Amino acid sequence: MTESEIKKYKSNEIKQDIKPLNRFTTYFLSFMAGITTVSNAAGAITCIYFFKQTKEKGEFVGSTALFFFSLNITKVIIFAFFWKNISLETLYISLTMLPGLAIGLLSSTYLIKIIPQKAFNIIVLLSVYYIAFMLFIKNVF
Repeated sequence: MTESEIKKYKSNEIKQDIKPLNRFTTYFLSFMAGITTVSNAAGAITCIYFFKQTKEKGEFVGSTALFFFSLNITKVIIFAFFWKNISLETLYISLTMLPGLAIGLLSSTYLIKIIPQKAFNIIVLLSVYYIAFMLFIKNVF
């Protein structure tokens, strides 16, 4: 390891190499995210996809935010107008979560800025593995 590589490692400036996923993998992950979104289990699948496709934590967070914003707007329209399973009661239950959501949003924007890229990558991957494991355990046993 050269001296400049050591400095980059210590300063956490190491960027992951982007190796674009092949077309089949992209279509497969998109299909699986579409199927699992009804049960709100698409997070792990989309995290894997965006983790491989983005270079930095800001790109990753922005891509996932845009994806889930678009997805959730679509789901609200489908659930409210076609399936008719959003009522005033479920809307109220959802609104009670807004204070916690706001605190989480503000704290995460701060944390993203201070967490080094390498630690962020580890946190994301561990979270995905944990979610996938828990979904597997809950649905198999």
